[in-house]
Amino acid sequence: MRKIIAGIVIVIFFVCFLLGYSVAQTKTILLKAFTNWPVTNNNVDGFKHFIQLVNDRAKGELEIKLMGGPELISVKEALGALGRGVMDMEHDNNIHFVISQVADFTSSPVVAVKIWLDPDFLRLVDTYHREKANIVVLSGAENPNQFYLCTSKKPVNRLEDVKGLRIRTHGGLSNVVVTALGAAPATIPTAEVFTALERGVVDGAMRTLPSIVDFGEAEVLRNVVTPNMFRANAFICMNQDSWKRIPAHLQKLLRDTASENLQWGESYYGDLEKKAREELMSKGVKFNALSSDELARWRKVLYQPQREWYLKEAGPEGKAALEIVDRYEKSR
Repeated sequence: MRKIIAGIVIVIFFVCFLLGYSVAQTKTILLKAFTNWPVTNNNVDGFKHFIQLVNDRAKGELEIKLMGGPELISVKEALGALGRGVMDMEHDNNIHFVISQVADFTSSPVVAVKIWLDPDFLRLVDTYHREKANIVVLSGAENPNQFYLCTSKKPVNRLEDVKGLRIRTHGGLSNVVVTALGAAPATIPTAEVFTALERGVVDGAMRTLPSIVDFGEAEVLRNVVTPNMFRANAFICMNQDSWKRIPAHLQKLLRDTASENLQWGESYYGDLEKKAREELMSKGVKFNALSSDELARWRKVLYQPQREWYLKEAGPEGKAALEIVDRYEKSR
């Protein structure tokens, strides 16, 4: 009887050991992620969609947990914090290195998406971030923000109508665009834009349509010039050390899902902008569409300043990125 009991104990011991070993072998890899926008902002919807897709497809091998936004790590400090390993993954607004902003001044969101899906462009941006910041770039992220020239009182139908206006911008490319059009850029915090427009401190702002709705600015931004002047492309990136700890098949899952999510976002944010436009029109906001001839004038005025700014800020790698852009612009 003792031998039987001893045998049972040994069997139980080995079963428990094997079960414990199996659990240890399949322990979930947890990636802590953050975003440059408040997590309730619609710009983060695409990142949330990406996280959900990855978590479903990884089947317990890997899990991404969204920890927070700028209240956790400020936008200014975000890329440095990611490179140091404070977090594993970031939904970045691409302001830190100009090399990634070449898609921002393409002719349409469709072209911007194609550029971010181009393996040569992604390799170029990824290599740059690995070397400069210890960061791996997975893909562009949902391409949400299309910026329009919006004015409070004066309708704009021609290039001459922009001359002398004072337009709120957020720096970088927006300053280049506004200056090239003949207006004066004014950097004002988002929370103060409504009051500045209401008091006439500025005559207009570079804004996205959903932002006008979200901030209740339809009362002070009564005219929108179409088409858009530029966009802001976000991207998904990771700490390089965290990336190296992930098995190859999960690295592939992350890259493939990020690229798929970018294409999903093109439709999602297109619908979001359409709804915002309809709401603004219902509130009396006028959309002033430039004629084809007038649009050609605007594009001509913007073309050289945008490229010169990009080449100056992006460095030697910028030339190769512009060549990729030109290839897609010619084939559109």
